[in-house]
Amino acid sequence: MNFDNIPAGKDLPNDVYVAIEIPANHAPVKYEIDKDMGALLVDRFMATPMFYPANYGFIPHTLADDGDPLDALVVTPYPVTPGSVIRARPVGILNMTDEAGEDAKLVCVPHAKLSSLYDDIQEVTDLPELLRQQIAHFFENYKDLEKGKWVKVESWKAPKPPARPSKSPWPPTARLDPADRAITRAIMKGAAQWAAPCRQRLFYPSFDGASAPDPSTGAANPSASSRTRSRARST
Repeated sequence: MNFDNIPAGKDLPNDVYVAIEIPANHAPVKYEIDKDMGALLVDRFMATPMFYPANYGFIPHTLADDGDPLDALVVTPYPVTPGSVIRARPVGILNMTDEAGEDAKLVCVPHAKLSSLYDDIQEVTDLPELLRQQIAHFFENYKDLEKGKWVKVESWKAPKPPARPSKSPWPPTARLDPADRAITRAIMKGAAQWAAPCRQRLFYPSFDGASAPDPSTGAANPSASSRTRSRARST
């Protein structure tokens, strides 16, 4: 599969495509998609015998602050096959730091066209409390047996203040500014091919434009798009 042909989404930032690398509740094997090979590679066998509590992958044509495509978790009723692409709706972010620096995991649910099961999930705090605890617990502990690696979970971020207080004090939930760089800069720095420069400025007025497509051709900035999957990620 040529992942360069997969856009970041249909109506960003609320409608995204996520390339799935690891299915939910799977064996402790870390898979990664290599876009140059067009193949799903075994990255490593995880030293800590834990499984991802949700489907895990990335949003094509994005570039997060860590230099990799924006990581995404997609909560689904059934595990999704690795290598597939799912249309999803972001509902929040789990902010964390690891040995490589700041990190963030975008949390999504399937788009309404795929299932009506998640229509009432408007923000991450609408997900079951136990599931949010499982996601946070997984990322805080899945590197425990890997020498020199660690993760510190910091906070959930939701698209708006939670409608009701969280019953769990850990991790805390914080307000997500509409221009939060974890999403907006990742999409824009990836020089997404989904819109003209005028629409980019409308969605993300704070973006500095360094990675925007060439207004005369609409072509993506190669310095960003070529990095969509050019190196192994630190996850």
